[in-house]
Amino acid sequence: KYIVKQGSRFGYHFLLYLNDLSDLKATHLPQDLFRHKLAFQVSADDSIALFASKIASKLPEHICQYSDSLEQYSLRPFIHEGVSWDGWDVDSNGEAINSILE
Repeated sequence: KYIVKQGSRFGYHFLLYLNDLSDLKATHLPQDLFRHKLAFQVSADDSIALFASKIASKLPEHICQYSDSLEQYSLRPFIHEGVSWDGWDVDSNGEAINSILE
């Protein structure tokens, strides 16, 4: 807990990738140790727990909610060459393509 809380002062940064908020609860780490939060559509209860509103439960597909504990906003992640995401990729012309839809 100390390393997660004080780590950034020593150059240690942590990223948790979770499928469900209950996975964070299983770590026994308090949510307030993580200032930056990013989530795609989640349940209304998880949205309230993460963002103090139901906003993340109403997000459209491929849009996520971000909060740094001071500000929060919705955004669409960008796709970069060499990094595929959810079937999407960038072709040699720089165009976004979806191999699942083709």
